Amino acid sequence: MNIRFDEMRLARDLPSPSGVGLKILELTSCAEYDPEELVALISADPALSGRILRLANAASHDVGDRASSAHQAATRLGPKVVRDVALGFSLVETRMPKVSDFDVDSFWSQSLANAVAAEFLAEATGEDAAALFSLGLLSGIGRLALACVHPARYGRICGDPRSSDEASLLQLEWSTFEIDNLNVAGCLMEDWGLPVTYTEALDGISPRVPRDPDSVNKWADILIAARLIGRVLSPEMRNPITDRGRALAALPLAVERLGLPQDGFIESILSASSKWQEWAEFTGIPTMGANLGDLSLALVQSVEVEPPPVVPVGRRQDEDRDLFADEAEFIEDEADHELRPTRVLLVDDDPAMLKLLAFNLENEGFEVFMATEGSVALELAVHMQPEVVIIDWFMPLMSGYELLRVLRKSEIGRRVYAIGISADGGDARALEALDCGADDFMSKPINPKLFAARVRVGSRVVAERQAVERSERINHSRAAEMGLMGRRLRFAALTDGLTGLPNRRQGMRLLEAEWERSDRQNAPLSVIAIDIDYFKAFNDTAGHDIGDAVLREVAQTLSDNTRAGDAVARMGGEEFLSVVGGAEMGVARIAAERLRHAIDQLPPIQVDKPMEIKVSVGVAEREPWMRCMDDLLREADKALYAAKESGRNRVCIAGELPGNAASA
Repeated sequence: MNIRFDEMRLARDLPSPSGVGLKILELTSCAEYDPEELVALISADPALSGRILRLANAASHDVGDRASSAHQAATRLGPKVVRDVALGFSLVETRMPKVSDFDVDSFWSQSLANAVAAEFLAEATGEDAAALFSLGLLSGIGRLALACVHPARYGRICGDPRSSDEASLLQLEWSTFEIDNLNVAGCLMEDWGLPVTYTEALDGISPRVPRDPDSVNKWADILIAARLIGRVLSPEMRNPITDRGRALAALPLAVERLGLPQDGFIESILSASSKWQEWAEFTGIPTMGANLGDLSLALVQSVEVEPPPVVPVGRRQDEDRDLFADEAEFIEDEADHELRPTRVLLVDDDPAMLKLLAFNLENEGFEVFMATEGSVALELAVHMQPEVVIIDWFMPLMSGYELLRVLRKSEIGRRVYAIGISADGGDARALEALDCGADDFMSKPINPKLFAARVRVGSRVVAERQAVERSERINHSRAAEMGLMGRRLRFAALTDGLTGLPNRRQGMRLLEAEWERSDRQNAPLSVIAIDIDYFKAFNDTAGHDIGDAVLREVAQTLSDNTRAGDAVARMGGEEFLSVVGGAEMGVARIAAERLRHAIDQLPPIQVDKPMEIKVSVGVAEREPWMRCMDDLLREADKALYAAKESGRNRVCIAGELPGNAASA
């Protein structure tokens, strides 16, 4: 695989970071670097400083706790996240040759949509939001690389109608270049020195990389769902109705795999869309997607269109000029739904036939809407939400077969009772219509009484389906409530009730996961043991309420100052543990000093006399001789005890201790 990538590297310049992004990438690639130099580089680029500040404050709901400088933002995010953000947005400015059918603006628009969606999903699932924002932004970079290296051939791939489907695009790329965009993206990320978790996530979404069904790759699952949301929001597709519908149809399963509730998810996607627009305005990346008023109906709606020139039977057009002005007018609750007449959509290119059928149905008490072509019918289906649809099988522009096929892919179309009608009404035509998804079929000329009776049958069928759906929704709601209760119980079992941090059980689980990752990837691993100095004095002097308040304050401060992607847990009493994954001692030392300094800055507790809050800290890195996690924890405890014996309010490092430290 790398052979093909090496050939690409030799053939032409690949997308690469430039300017400040390149300097930051070079700086952070060194194990030992000056953090102040990193801040200086960020501060030198006002645009990057703004992006870093925005990302650092994105998850903060406390206005008073927001970062106000590049230094604060970089410290909060950590060097890895800063590097990834600088890398991603420097690539946006990549110059490339003109490639037919490859729109660079549209590409970055969808990439930004992927990034925002990945960040949203990460926040919802408790993953590293900033890192997943970068992964979402860069996950499609292989396409840009292929377009740079093979502009003519990749232009032909982009022009192929099959390229709008992601799986087909990967197959086209593979058959042409013996490498696809996910492989290229992974190779580029390795070249740039990005974390292995990035390439593992790309492997997790690649159809060419076997995935163990029992394995869990949360980042891959988030990336799958994020890219689906990106396709819903972005216009980079040849058939927006079909392609957007396909993406939305796949979303429920992807969301379920993440363990997220279905209720209100469309509203959450709309929030992601709004954030996408904000980021686009901020970064200069154009948002090229449709302005969707309701994503739940987007399966049959491409972009904003002028209101169709069709009015319900029995109304004058001048009375209904603003029929579509307020979409909420047509959305009714279930009680109103049961009281109103059945809505019927008639679709026929013969106006005379439309009027005849509509006259008969209105006399039977049905509410009728008419359309003379398929595209108008789709819009009416979105807005009117009919229960029964009657479709002429032979129409210009969009046939009855095509119309029904698109309708059946939508949530609305799956619920309707569809009747096909045709002057060519032999058995073969009826079988064709029924195989296509029609519920019934009638031949012209239409017997009015028989026609009305069959529409009534359709109305009853729909009513029975709706009753079943209501029952299923009730059962689903009850099941969801039980699931939520179970999740709350599991959360409570793994959370410290006083501080809200992971408890000892969860802390050990987190450490175990990092220990196993360290085994798999031969990656460094460090832990930081933290103990509040003279904590007993707070309880004895000020009372247990004050002692509890001190614990909560320390816990919050540790959480706020822990690197993105790291974990901090309360291990019991006044003891805390920070798990610093993928970090050698030099990085862990800096992280520990940052935590100690943050606690040192807390205001004293005012009782009879001011009582300062201080902590002693011990740091240990996994060594080759360590057989298990307990060995690592014991070394961190030894360093912690040494910190206490040597004066407290300091950091001590395992392996740098002056002799044997006795316990304090």
